[in-house]
Amino acid sequence: MKIPTYTVNAAVEILEKNPRLILKALRRVPPDEINGKQKRWKMKTIEDALDRLPSAIEAKAAAHRRSGHYHEQRYEKDDWGSIDNIVDMWRDDRFDDAQREFDEEFEAVTKLPKLAARRAGAKKLAEKLIAKHELFVTLGKEIGTDDMVTGWRADAILGLERRRIKEACQWSKSEFSKIFDGTWFEENLPPDNDDLMRGTR
Repeated sequence: MKIPTYTVNAAVEILEKNPRLILKALRRVPPDEINGKQKRWKMKTIEDALDRLPSAIEAKAAAHRRSGHYHEQRYEKDDWGSIDNIVDMWRDDRFDDAQREFDEEFEAVTKLPKLAARRAGAKKLAEKLIAKHELFVTLGKEIGTDDMVTGWRADAILGLERRRIKEACQWSKSEFSKIFDGTWFEENLPPDNDDLMRGTR
């Protein structure tokens, strides 16, 4: 089934937005379809373009600050070697809670006396790590933060967590990738994520 496309005028009527606002949002967005001289866009393309407008991003940020989840930044600089610092830069207590829960489960695994038990427990942490990563990305979109910045921070946390798990289980780098990483990691792990594991072979 073909996804319908809309002209600016049609989008104005459907979304009940100011024509200038939609024109501004679509100014640098290639049309999904051209029918003669008429440019047309999918509704998702139009809505995504509107969401990228500075006014929309600021509105999201303002709503987030009023949501009760926001907290002031305590660190003066970006320390990419500290999970706590990256989380703190994010300014959202929902991710703080998710990080705290993950840390508690990680600590419980590291306290298991036998290595085999720690390794088995670590495999269960993979799902928690994925959920935490996806929550971070979701909150970034909700807040209106640039996708690239969100990705950098989410990937930095992912790399640091993987290194912690690898070291606790005394896996070599190749063992860790083979045993711990599954399909999700293969599809979503950035090529340079393992840079944070250097020196821990």
